[in-house]
Formats: sequence, structure tokens, C-alpha cells
Amino acid sequence: MEDRNLLQNIRTPPKLSTPVLIISKLLVVVLPIAQVSIGGVYLNDCPKQPYIPIYLLVSGVFALVLGLLSCLPCTQEPEDGTQTPLSGLCTAWNSLVSLFLFCWFIAGKIATAM
Repeated sequence: MEDRNLLQNIRTPPKLSTPVLIISKLLVVVLPIAQVSIGGVYLNDCPKQPYIPIYLLVSGVFALVLGLLSCLPCTQEPEDGTQTPLSGLCTAWNSLVSLFLFCWFIAGKIATAM
């Protein structure tokens, strides 16, 4: 019986309150803000690898964009389950930005290993 309730909760996750959502979004954007600020401060001052501040700036800006896009109302699923063209566009954009961030992470790891 408990397994059935667990599976039902996975299909329909519980709704979170607005303060919890706001606090979680703020925690998610703290790291990108730190990346942008550190990358901006040390843009021309990295003696070992001059591309590290640029890497931090780009990844921080795109992570902020991704975090801000997730706050838009078009990313929320409607109650009836239908998908509007705008929500499809938001989903595609979020997927592209996430894919770029993943590729940027891999490229940065490869570049720093050399």
C-alpha cells in the first residue's frame, strides 16, 4: 500500500508554498552571482590561465538566465495538462540553455586539463 502512495506522489509532486519557492530560487542564483562577480573582478588578472575569468563570466551569466527563465509564468504547467505554444518555446529555450551550460562545463574541464 505504501508503494502505491509513493508512486502516486512521484507522478504528482506536492505543491510547495511560495516562500519556499522564493528561498530556493534565491539559493540557486547565489553561485552564478558569485561566478559573475569573481570573473569580473579578475578578468585581466589571472596569471595561470587567462580564460578562467571568461569561463566564470559566461557560465554565471547563462546560469542566471536559466534561473530567471524558470521564474516566468510560461514555464509553469497548466492545471489541465495542455501545453501552449509559449510554454513549448520556454521549455525549448530552457533545454537549449541547459545543454549549453553542460557543454560549456565539459569544454572548461577539458581546457583546464591541458
